[in-house]
Amino acid sequence: LWMMSVLLAGCVSHPAPADVNIRNSLELGVNVLYSENQPEIILQEEDKSTVIGSKEDFPSKPMVSPDGLKLAFIAPFEFELSGEIWLYDHTRNNTNKILSSDDFPSDLSPKRVYWLDDAHLLISTGNKYGTIPSTRQLFVYSLNSENMQEKYAVQETQHIASITLQEALIQLKIETYDNNFMEITGTQNVNYPVSKFLE
Repeated sequence: LWMMSVLLAGCVSHPAPADVNIRNSLELGVNVLYSENQPEIILQEEDKSTVIGSKEDFPSKPMVSPDGLKLAFIAPFEFELSGEIWLYDHTRNNTNKILSSDDFPSDLSPKRVYWLDDAHLLISTGNKYGTIPSTRQLFVYSLNSENMQEKYAVQETQHIASITLQEALIQLKIETYDNNFMEITGTQNVNYPVSKFLE
């Protein structure tokens, strides 16, 4: 009986160790390189460099999906240019425009893009022209349905000053201005569950 226990113990299967090779995942500052001074998105793998967003395209800082397999960014991300949303898929090794400037109201351009999960992007928009703070709307884009919906908006004298994703929460800092947009008259912090934006 003792010998049989030893034999059975020797046959127990153990899960294979997790693959720690980062070659199959994207990580900003490790194998995805981006500089604010000279905007360019470069994928660095072993001895190979691939330009995903060139300086001529004026790409924004890329955002890595939670699964580490996709990058989302805005290009061109430059003053008074119409931005478009681009997606790099690491498993397919291709970059595609998923939202053009025509998909946004004519006076608006995307200002920021975030991942809500591996299949949904949160996009903030603001005035295409001028210097008045104008981030007022948040849209959610589904990679699966290729559908974009407005999910949140503030009043005309308000501005979404910052967006932070903290685990399952979207944290917004909202500034209220006077009618001439000269002075901030109030600031409030608002939290929403990510699930509300995915409904």
